[in-house]
Amino acid sequence: MCSSPPEDPNGYETVITRLLIDVPEFCSRYLELAEAYSDDPPAHAVYEELASFINEAISSSDERIQTVKRCLENIELLAEQTTDEHSHEIIVNFVDSLSPSTLQSVVDFLGPVTAELIACSHKESPS
Repeated sequence: MCSSPPEDPNGYETVITRLLIDVPEFCSRYLELAEAYSDDPPAHAVYEELASFINEAISSSDERIQTVKRCLENIELLAEQTTDEHSHEIIVNFVDSLSPSTLQSVVDFLGPVTAELIACSHKESPS
């Protein structure tokens, strides 16, 4: 069973714990991160690993789309429940870690807050 992340007043613990419950397929990757970071993986590392997990899931088979949807529901929960700093982490460390083809594949599964964050980040990016 996955260990829970350290306590965080901004909601990180709650959201990551829910991710580990809702997406047990991600648990082994989280445990590897926890080991690498002395049981305290930083948020950016977890989001980058989750993006890598989704990139692989999208490219491997259509059967894993439900897993991807559960991951994206968790990202939406994080976007809804955390501070602007955490929202920025979603944009930088999760959304930007998705490959362009993955982002195109999952755009219809994004929640409204996550979709808005992506739209805002693209407006801020230099063309």
